[in-house]
Amino acid sequence: MDAPWPVVDRLLLGYFLTHLPATLLIDVQAVLPPAWIPSLLRELRAWYAYTMEDPLMRPDRPADELVWFHAMVVCELCFQLPIMLVAVQAFWPCYVKKLRRFRVPLLAFGVHTATTLVPVLAELYAWPTTGD
Repeated sequence: MDAPWPVVDRLLLGYFLTHLPATLLIDVQAVLPPAWIPSLLRELRAWYAYTMEDPLMRPDRPADELVWFHAMVVCELCFQLPIMLVAVQAFWPCYVKKLRRFRVPLLAFGVHTATTLVPVLAELYAWPTTGD
């Protein structure tokens, strides 16, 4: 029977592999000028925002309401994105033996992600939904 860590490593690798495209294709749109973003990606963001009822990613929401969110996306791009790239390498099966050196950056990533979730979840909770 395998130790639990290889399973956890695979789950974390999956987490980082799925969050990289979301960050690069959707989240980055919150801070870039719309003219820089291909129309297909703008449509993807709009579809996501309205389908998932995500008030933070709605393209029609005034930017002055989301200054704090834009600051967090900049932090995501400058701090979390590089760590996600390193984490994919750290959790890739042939590099797992080198994982020890990535523990501190991964801990910082986890703390930063958990901390930024607090205001995001508060905003999502406070936003009126159209659902039941």
